[in-house]
Amino acid sequence: MNDSSLTKNKKLISWVDEMTKICKPEQVYWCDGSEAEYNAMIKTSVDSGVATPLNPDKRPNCVLFRSDPSDVARVEDRTYIAARTKDEAGPTNNWIDPDELKKTMRGLYEGCMKGRTMYIIPFSMGPVGSPIAQIGVEITDSAYVVANMHIMTRVGQKVLSLYGDLFGDPRWRRNAIVGLCMAFSGVVGLWGIGFFSPELISTALEGQSQRVIDIVRGYGTALQDVGSFLGMLTFTLVATFVAYTFLALDVIGEQIEEPFGTEPNDLALAAMCHGIEVSICEMVEEMPLSQPPEAKNYVLS
Repeated sequence: MNDSSLTKNKKLISWVDEMTKICKPEQVYWCDGSEAEYNAMIKTSVDSGVATPLNPDKRPNCVLFRSDPSDVARVEDRTYIAARTKDEAGPTNNWIDPDELKKTMRGLYEGCMKGRTMYIIPFSMGPVGSPIAQIGVEITDSAYVVANMHIMTRVGQKVLSLYGDLFGDPRWRRNAIVGLCMAFSGVVGLWGIGFFSPELISTALEGQSQRVIDIVRGYGTALQDVGSFLGMLTFTLVATFVAYTFLALDVIGEQIEEPFGTEPNDLALAAMCHGIEVSICEMVEEMPLSQPPEAKNYVLS
């Protein structure tokens, strides 16, 4: 699937186009998350010699991927923290300026996918649409990575549907209009408090009859009251928003302060322990004793 029309998100399309121009792949493939796609990635890996099929009697539908001996997780002298200041990287880490690193990486990316296929992987860490799921888009030229993303995440069109055109969404458009109106009201309110003050009007109309001054001052006072109300309303809403933000931060703090609890954002210890048990049983060629835990309302315990 090499059709970027699957998403209407202009920033996503622009980013993919930019990476395509830099990496210069032979073709671009948007992953759909289908079983046929997964099988095709495995077949590509086997045909190219990257993967080796295992004994179908002992390990059905399993293949072995061996990493290159030079492929290690990382080495200390080549690991850098990109931060604006050296202090932010910490005293025990290697620091590099983000702009310098970006320039270096852009140079390494130049033409790095020539003759290869660029895979665009829209994925969701967790059930698509779940309030605790995290979505993203990964770019790679490795069929192995695509196959692994199929196993570890949800991949495909459903994820792309979550990347709508931000301002095209009527909810965001409505909220943006309301926000602009509030900002305008606040500015007009502050301006009106000073501009329509009786003292300023009297000074501006100096030399006019008292009747004219009184009429203008009456309208000016009314406009000043309206401006004051709009200004107070706007800044009251701003203060409410700030208070809500601090309340949200407090709630987030409560969610993450105890990672071994039973809240939705806590660690799924039962699932993790079952995963360890499965791994150990596979090593000794035995069947796991316990059943995998089931998610309740998208949450694993």
